[in-house]
Amino acid sequence: MEKIKIAFLGDIMPGGILSGKTDSYISDSLLSYLKSFDLRIATLECAMGDYLAFDPVKMQGKKSIIYAKNIDIQKLVNLNIDAVSIANNHTFDLGKEGLQNTIELLKKNNILFFGAGMNSEEASKPVIIKKKNKSIALFGYCSDSTGYGYLPLAKGNTPGVNHLNINKVLSDIRIAKQNNDYVFVLPHWGMEHTYFPPVECKRNAYQMIKAGADGIIGGHPHRIQPLSFYKEKPIYYSLGNFLFPDRYLQPPRPVWYPPKDFDDENMPVTYGFPYVTEYTKKLWKPVSRIGMVAEVTLSPQIQANYRITNLSFDNKIDFFNDEKKYRYRLSLVGICVYSFLYYFEREFRRIMAKVRSIISR
Repeated sequence: MEKIKIAFLGDIMPGGILSGKTDSYISDSLLSYLKSFDLRIATLECAMGDYLAFDPVKMQGKKSIIYAKNIDIQKLVNLNIDAVSIANNHTFDLGKEGLQNTIELLKKNNILFFGAGMNSEEASKPVIIKKKNKSIALFGYCSDSTGYGYLPLAKGNTPGVNHLNINKVLSDIRIAKQNNDYVFVLPHWGMEHTYFPPVECKRNAYQMIKAGADGIIGGHPHRIQPLSFYKEKPIYYSLGNFLFPDRYLQPPRPVWYPPKDFDDENMPVTYGFPYVTEYTKKLWKPVSRIGMVAEVTLSPQIQANYRITNLSFDNKIDFFNDEKKYRYRLSLVGICVYSFLYYFEREFRRIMAKVRSIISR
């Protein structure tokens, strides 16, 4: 068969400090690299809309509200994104109206979407892409584990995201595999700001591959995690952020878009996720500015590799200039994750926490 090259990108939020900008946010070399693929698949981790109300439940709980303006859909067009998963914990940040607007924007710009919808049928439906006489099915799911905050799940005619219920996921994969050449799953899962995926993610990934999935492409931690293989199929536990620029916050934590020619020189700055009492500039820590592009080649055997990217402090993405260092670090993490001893991770953490508490007395 003719080779099919797919680039899976990490989380994209096309607004923030880069809102309204249509160039100078990605290097020519990285953009040219992306154009060399037959397909480019990403996670759109935000709602999109102008002057829409913030979701009232999230506001009451003082949760982060992440959204981009309508004009910023142009960045996805410029990046030649073919399809996006919208199965994540920020898709509903502008409520039902915001989800509907996001879907309409994607349709208008010929960008396929999956993983959320205005009802359970739309949310659970995979995207099927025909390429070079092969059929590729893409599923998106979002975990509702503790720490994800308010997460509306699509049920019946109620809008929301596609729930990561492992039994349903396995059934979806088996059915899709009967009618498609390849099946890929994009789960929004795990814990934020860690290199190590939870044991539950490893178990679920293995089950998905046993059910027939040809690859697992994870996200949510805002940090890259190792590439591993099971039954010769790739598991990318987390691709981290691809294009997720710094942003401005308004009290208590929603994204804020300042007026044109706003001067932020004397604005307070945070690198964390606090509740703010004044307009504040939110900057990513260096480790969260690093992302991974998953390179998957279908030929017909699946080949998998990756490149590492970096968002500079002037919010421009490019290839990471010390990729060898990060590959070495990820390989060490990968050895740990691949080992059967990793299944004792929770017990090990419990023991270490106990030891630390005794030492600190």
